[in-house]
Amino acid sequence: MKHILLLASLLSSTLPVLAQVSLPGPPARHATINAALAPIEAQISRAEAAARPTTVVRRVGRVSTYSWDPTGAQWGPGAIDTHTFNNQGQATSVLRVDSASQIPIHRVTYNYNAANELLGYVNQDWTNGTWQNTFRIQYVYDAQGNFNSGLFQEWRNNAWATIYGSQYSFTYDGANRITEQQSANWDTALNSFVPASRYLYTYTGTDNDYNRYDYQTWTNGAWVNNSRFLNFSYATLGRPTYYETQRWNGTTWQLYSRTTYSYPATGLSHSYVLEVQVGGTWQNRNRYTTSYDALDTNLGYTQETWRNNTWALDTGLRSFVSYNANNDLSRQLIQHANLQLFVNNSKSFYSDYQTITLGNKAKAQVAEVQLSPNPTSGSATLAIGSLHSAGEVQVMVSNTLGQTVQQFTVRPQGGTARHILNVAALPAGIYSIRMVTADGAITKQLVRE
Repeated sequence: MKHILLLASLLSSTLPVLAQVSLPGPPARHATINAALAPIEAQISRAEAAARPTTVVRRVGRVSTYSWDPTGAQWGPGAIDTHTFNNQGQATSVLRVDSASQIPIHRVTYNYNAANELLGYVNQDWTNGTWQNTFRIQYVYDAQGNFNSGLFQEWRNNAWATIYGSQYSFTYDGANRITEQQSANWDTALNSFVPASRYLYTYTGTDNDYNRYDYQTWTNGAWVNNSRFLNFSYATLGRPTYYETQRWNGTTWQLYSRTTYSYPATGLSHSYVLEVQVGGTWQNRNRYTTSYDALDTNLGYTQETWRNNTWALDTGLRSFVSYNANNDLSRQLIQHANLQLFVNNSKSFYSDYQTITLGNKAKAQVAEVQLSPNPTSGSATLAIGSLHSAGEVQVMVSNTLGQTVQQFTVRPQGGTARHILNVAALPAGIYSIRMVTADGAITKQLVRE
């Protein structure tokens, strides 16, 4: 077993280790899920991503959005977003202006590493004729590419101040499967991180899909059982079709519910029904349905509860869309559920599309960068291999405030640049190591314990 402890922070305690990264984008498909269910939600997200492999993407350059004013029963003032992208089709900036006056409102700038992983983004507001920092979010990944940390920081007194976050640690088995994930949340009173929850995963044979996991919470200085999810069945792409849930009553596990998923023959739509045991029989409790059209545009979701022998709507979102001749989304009307009725929420118009042929990802280069030990309390060896140029490598070390704390150059020998990085004098925290070579820029994260 190898254990990797990363003393960093995350945006939310509900983001699981097995999940895809939750990045800025359209509204969530549904309300915040129970933290215990996060791995299942992640499993479905990965399946959806796997169903959309592509080498050419279409990206929208301009989005005009208007919000519904329920008091006046009319559409309110609008805003226009202008988007830019890199050669991987990832957003690099978004500029928002008022639709009537064209006065800037705010802008967001995104930053990626050489592996095309989002390192974070900065939000700025237009105030008194200049751009002013407001907040930023920073992400960190482990050696396996799992998203394990992030920081939410606000701009205060001309410096970035951490407001909240969480930290993760992972345990892997010999097959590089995650067997344990722990998280800790930022405690504002203690001004430090405290344990929050953990997942314990069990696999059958060589399967990469877990067949059971336990969810535990940190209570009174110890891990306490909360719930267990077991007897998983899977369809294609690792999509779950069935599982059961047990609850811990303090001494034993007791069967509580079962969940059954259904999927169409094609497309990304899916639904599930949760049943609970009452008096030894299974009874409907909740139903969730999400829908996509033939072009894989999300058309919304519904969450329902079984009442009086019928399904009653609790919450939901639905989207009405139209496309142009190129099958690009051109218009979208979004309605939210309110008292079992759908009411207008927003409408958007999409234009200025561009076609992007995805460039080659630089993961091979990233794999040649070694930084160990990491975490460290003293020094770490930085090795950059497979360099195609004998030119010097510029290295900059910065803290979470964006301040450069070390800067130096390394000359390669035999295609490899090596340097002993001494961080013993630096405060504990997360540091970004940015290396600029003739082949491009690479960023790695170092944790100073």
